[in-house]
Amino acid sequence: MCLRRVILDNADVFDVLSVNIQKQIQCVVEHDDSGLAITLQRERQLSEEDKEEDVKVLKLIQRIVQIVHLDAMKECLIENDEEGVLSHVRFLHLEYGVEETEYRMVLQDLLKRVLSRKAEYGDNWLAMRDKLLLIYGEALSSNCIRLVQMIQVELQGEAYCSRNMDIFKLKYTQMQTGQEVLQTGDQHPDTAPL
Repeated sequence: MCLRRVILDNADVFDVLSVNIQKQIQCVVEHDDSGLAITLQRERQLSEEDKEEDVKVLKLIQRIVQIVHLDAMKECLIENDEEGVLSHVRFLHLEYGVEETEYRMVLQDLLKRVLSRKAEYGDNWLAMRDKLLLIYGEALSSNCIRLVQMIQVELQGEAYCSRNMDIFKLKYTQMQTGQEVLQTGDQHPDTAPL
């Protein structure tokens, strides 16, 4: 738990470190001969195996930082602390070694919680809109385009499901009360002329 607390208490530092690691890894992948700027000092020349091992360790640091933020977000969701969840969104980066499904699950839970207020009008609806804007703002500040796109896809999916659920509820209610919603040109079989 000690490392977790250090990462959360110094989230900005670990975010910058992770961004720098990503840049260093890209240099190695692009076969830049200058080597890693973040590496252990060694008296001998680095072999390919050494470089690969350094890259592995650096990627592991990125992954651990992401897992810590995702776990903190899950805990905040359990505790109904939306502000706490939002404070971690800007540190999420989908390319740092964690499966997209992990991000998607946490974001879906957050969005469902925020969107649950959309049926209510007035102050609750405005609060929901403001939370969505905060989520987008935090996602944009992460500089991770895929994160913003994931949120958009989730919101579009939620809107589609919500609209279809409303139509289903309307049709179900009308069926229960003996009414039938007919499409233009449709005729209910019980009312067809003989």
